[in-house]
Amino acid sequence: MKKTIFVFYILLNKNAIITIVNLSIFLLLLYNLNVEI
Repeated sequence: MKKTIFVFYILLNKNAIITIVNLSIFLLLLYNLNVEI
């Protein structure tokens, strides 16, 4: 039971990291577009 929770926790952390990375890239793209305009 504890192993399942541990694996689930790791999966949640991976999803959180991926979300943060995607947001960072999105913000950088928006910033670059604004600078060009």
